Parts: sequence; structure tokens; C-alpha cells
Amino acid sequence: MLSLMSVLPGAMLPVHAQPATVFVDPPVNAANVGDMFTVSVTGGDISSMLVGYDVVLTYDNTVLSAVSSNFNGAPDVFAGMNVFSVNALCSDITGQCQSTQSLIGGQTADCSFQCVLFQVTFQVISANSATIDIAKADIAAAIGGSIGPVPVTTAGATFLVPPTVTMVAPFATVPKAAFHLKHNEFTVTITTTLIYNSTNVRAGFGAVIYDVIDPNGGDTAVQSNLAFFLTPGTSGTVSGTYSFSSSGNAFGRYTIIVTLLSCADEGSCVTGGSVSSPTFFMLKA
Repeated sequence: MLSLMSVLPGAMLPVHAQPATVFVDPPVNAANVGDMFTVSVTGGDISSMLVGYDVVLTYDNTVLSAVSSNFNGAPDVFAGMNVFSVNALCSDITGQCQSTQSLIGGQTADCSFQCVLFQVTFQVISANSATIDIAKADIAAAIGGSIGPVPVTTAGATFLVPPTVTMVAPFATVPKAAFHLKHNEFTVTITTTLIYNSTNVRAGFGAVIYDVIDPNGGDTAVQSNLAFFLTPGTSGTVSGTYSFSSSGNAFGRYTIIVTLLSCADEGSCVTGGSVSSPTFFMLKA
């Protein structure tokens, strides 16, 4: 395949004293087999006069399949500009994606803070962990009328299989069933016990989302904290706080719907099943 440097005009002179970055975002991903997730290949602190790039992303083709990609459309930093595209493809045979793009006609793009170079959507084809790496990152920018290479550092990402987490019935509990405004009880803490199943092969995290349905039919979502770093076969408790002001302090019956989150780490959660929990009440004194 053609490289960036073979198609860019001008003298190749160093333009950066400090390295910029090309990285995969987000750095940690999780999904069940058959599900999909999207990563962005992102540049950081590169140049306000970006001219071209030649970047190769590699992945484990026994775990992930590249089902779609975006090399030239928004939010690509070159979207809508005059671009000469040399490479724009993914191959599950080789387990890599390559984007080689060069602006022509004297155009430049701004990547002085952060910009997206391209995006890939993967489907999970086997329940194994994998890495997503930057194998090559050639960046060129225009400085003082000349086009030169920008030194970069790179950072890849990981894919982790989400853990198996279950909720203990009755799925969500509150300290008591009746709440009285005259006692200034305007909030309630909802708790859930989670079991981190013994079939898991590594430690992980669990959480829930509480959807509180008020007497008027309003739905307020409250995400719990994480059950931190559960090891296989152990359990933990998570909780969230609901404010009755969300319903205008409506009197009557409140119902809780609990949705399970299985988290490979603090920032990578997969939504599981939802169940209705016993109702709780707010009563007028």
C-alpha cells in the first residue's frame, strides 16, 4: 500500500520538538458476543496545520470483526475538505484497518487539541479479551511553507469480556415502606445486593440503574455507585439516592425498575436485564 510520505509534496523537515499522540478511544471496551461497539482513532496535540496522516489499527480477528468504518465523514477531522485518499479499508483477514489521507490544494486542518482521524465499529465474535493497537502513525503538518513529519506517541485499547453479575431478590430495597413529608424525609436511599458469579475468570465491577416511576407516571433514572472490584464468588451492595422533588413531592405509590450493569472496569459497563422491584410509598401524614 502507498504511504503518506510518498504522496505529500514538499520538503520533509521535523516540525515538533515534543511528541504528539495518536490513541484509541475509549481505552477500555466491553460487549457481549454478537454485540457491537465503536472506537475512534484520535489525534491529540498534533498541530493547528495538519496536512495528512497514515495510521494503521490492528486487532485480534479471532475475537473482533470490523463490521463498519468511517474514514472520511464527520467527525473525521478532514470531513468536507479536499482530500486525496490513498487507503481507507479494514480487513478481518489481516486484522487491521488503515487510513491514509492527505489534504490537497493548500488546505490544513486543526488538530492542536484533539481530533478524530477515523472510526471503526467492531462486532464481538468470541468471548475472549483482546487488544486494539496502533501499529503505525505517520503524521504530517505544514510549518513555514514546508510539510514535515510530526513525532507521535501511540496508545492502544483493550477489549474485555463483561463479567457475569446477578441481583439478589427483591432486587431493590429501601429502609422502610412509608415516607412522611412532615419528618422532612425528602430523599430515600435504594440499595441492591449483587453477586459476582464464581464462573468469572477475573475480578470486576457491578452496578444498577434504578428507574423510579412516580404516582404521575414520571420516570427518574438513578444510577448506583459501583460495587468495587468484586472477585469471583463474592457479593457487594450498591446504592442510589432518589429525591421526591423529582416528582414534585407527589403522594402515592412509587415503583422501582432495576437494570443490571456488568462492568469490566469503572468506565466500561454492559446493560443487562431489567426487573420490577416491590413498590414503596410516600404517604401524607
